[in-house]
Amino acid sequence: MKSVIVFLAVFAMTSLKTEAVIKNCPQWTTYNEDTSVYSVCMSAKNLYYHVGKGFCESHGGVLCSLKQLAKLYELGARDERWGLTSDTERDARMMPCDDYPMCECFNNAAAQPYFPNTPRPPSRQQVYCCKFL
Repeated sequence: MKSVIVFLAVFAMTSLKTEAVIKNCPQWTTYNEDTSVYSVCMSAKNLYYHVGKGFCESHGGVLCSLKQLAKLYELGARDERWGLTSDTERDARMMPCDDYPMCECFNNAAAQPYFPNTPRPPSRQQVYCCKFL
């Protein structure tokens, strides 16, 4: 009986889908490191790049750069959604790619830890907004 319960518990844990942890703007998910505060939020809707840039500014932030997202990832930020970044040529997400078969799902040139970012982002997508204090 105990082995059945253990099996069911392990199965339940492995089949749970990770939910988004980065809040939708105007709410911010905040991470602290020493005297610095790093905040990130994501648009709830898909936006064009130039609209996303204005969206972030209207919420007191900027479109996140890949470097900023790498820092947030290092501090524990995780989210399954893909989002536009300040780099018009790339989008990113804050979760590993798992067994993604194509090499474009990660950036080997990025400082560790690696986080997924790909070329050829769609013209409209949710956007990552950042603010750092």
